[in-house]
Amino acid sequence: MSNKFKGKINHELNLNFGMLPRHIRHWALHLHYITGVAIEIIVVSLLAFLGLACQDLYCVQLKNKPRFLLSLYLLLLSRSGSGKSTIFRLLKDPFAQQEREFEDSYRAELKAYERINILWEAEFKVLNRLYKKTLSKGEDTTETIKKLEECIGRKPKVPVRKVIITTNPTSEALAKAIGLGYQNKALFNDEATAVYKGSVFNNPALLNTYWCGDKVTIDRAATESFVIENYAFSCFLMMQPQPYDNTSRQKRANIRDTGLQARTQMIDMEQITEPCIINGHTLIVRQCFLNCTQ
Repeated sequence: MSNKFKGKINHELNLNFGMLPRHIRHWALHLHYITGVAIEIIVVSLLAFLGLACQDLYCVQLKNKPRFLLSLYLLLLSRSGSGKSTIFRLLKDPFAQQEREFEDSYRAELKAYERINILWEAEFKVLNRLYKKTLSKGEDTTETIKKLEECIGRKPKVPVRKVIITTNPTSEALAKAIGLGYQNKALFNDEATAVYKGSVFNNPALLNTYWCGDKVTIDRAATESFVIENYAFSCFLMMQPQPYDNTSRQKRANIRDTGLQARTQMIDMEQITEPCIINGHTLIVRQCFLNCTQ
């Protein structure tokens, strides 16, 4: 973020590493020693990917409050060379492996569907011709209708390609992916400048709705309408500060007015006044590491 804010020091923006659960501290420190990436970036990335791993399994409910979906919206601002892509790719790898397994299953299911669908279409055409013939002759169609309806009820379902992480969709492509595709979805990108400048954030109202998990009806003149419901969605974007600072006032106002800004946790590495350092300069973090390994 712009240097004009640096005069307003807010120590609450610093990471209180000791307050994190023990296993999170252990993982963060382990990843730090592997990659050398800042603890703050690692913790945010861990939060994003751990949230994604269970977003379709759990809801969150504070005391005496309604239940909400586990939908994390995170925006990390960090300069080039900070290692954000390194940790992003490392944590994304298990999801990439899962998606490869999904793709193998999808291809097998698609082949089986194509074979079954050929047989079904042949049966349907025969029964449909028989029904039209019986109807044209003025004969009783009760038995023919029964067979035709039974056939229609057995119409094979097209398998769904399961893709969890999308990286740079248009607003319409994202809506279609959630509404017509695999409904456990996330928008994750470690070089998200193009995403932030693109159509997804030009229409922030939809992103705000996805966080709530509300039912959405998408109407398009050129394509068939569809409904988005029963889905889970999260968003984790990494980008450099300058493109964010250059965002137009109108776009920032739209993001704020739709409620999306309030639902997005932004972490600006330039606003951190006391970074966590593991090389002996910060004794508190070293003590956390010792506690984690005991």
